[in-house]
Amino acid sequence: MEQGFVEKKQASTNYSFFHDLRHHSTPSAGDLIVGLASYGQAAYEDGYNGGMGSNGLTSARHDVFNRSLATKYPESFDPQLPSSLVYTGSKNLTDSVDGAPLDAGKLVLSATRTYAPVIKRILDKHRSDIHGMVHCSGGAQTKILHFLREGLQVVKDALFPIPPLFTMIQAESGTEWKEMYQVRRGKGPGGREGGREGERGGGREGGVDVSGPVPLS
Repeated sequence: MEQGFVEKKQASTNYSFFHDLRHHSTPSAGDLIVGLASYGQAAYEDGYNGGMGSNGLTSARHDVFNRSLATKYPESFDPQLPSSLVYTGSKNLTDSVDGAPLDAGKLVLSATRTYAPVIKRILDKHRSDIHGMVHCSGGAQTKILHFLREGLQVVKDALFPIPPLFTMIQAESGTEWKEMYQVRRGKGPGGREGGREGERGGGREGGVDVSGPVPLS
């Protein structure tokens, strides 16, 4: 069987599982939350991933890169976008970024990570123990609150270090850190999200929260 395809029976079974999670998820007191990062290099990736999600690309590149890109690549943005929002940062595409093995351009343009290989292994081994999954692409660290029963609260006290991409976005955009963690449309790696929600739309995305009663090895 070629990579990227699954047997119809397997696909149907997995769809049924996620449908059940969406409509009948039961996060419970005492569950362990495991965050999956959107940055770094996964075993199934060819190189370092900055952690940017596709729905955050537009906002990020305008926050980070400087105005010279507007002149050099006028096709890269909507001409009706207010000029005050077009490439407002200071970075060139080839500028180095502290703590990152990629330059600014490659960091922002990192491919959106797929979590499918990891999720499949988790389901194969712990399917009956999973009480919920949240793809944190809208609400960042707060998105999980939409899926809790009344009376429950979430404690996340072991977050990932802030990755270089989102440190750069925060510095270039001037976004408050509180908003970086709560922005409506986006989350970066395993609990980090970046950028501002506004006229550009977009935001940052990445990371998955998996809720269950047992550690996932």
